[in-house]
Amino acid sequence: MDWINVIIGICLIVLGIIWLNYQITETKKYKKDNSYGLLSTQPSQYIGILILILGGILMIFRAI
Repeated sequence: MDWINVIIGICLIVLGIIWLNYQITETKKYKKDNSYGLLSTQPSQYIGILILILGGILMIFRAI
């Protein structure tokens, strides 16, 4: 078992969760202010979060 890949995978998952929580608060703020132009960039942010979390899970599975 490669512990370095497990640690990096866990860090990627944690980073993705932190980024997800940040994006959720930003989205709520944009919806409250009716800033629809800023909401148009949100899908690309969520795709990046998904890539981080899935990449972390993949690194952990490969290390096991």
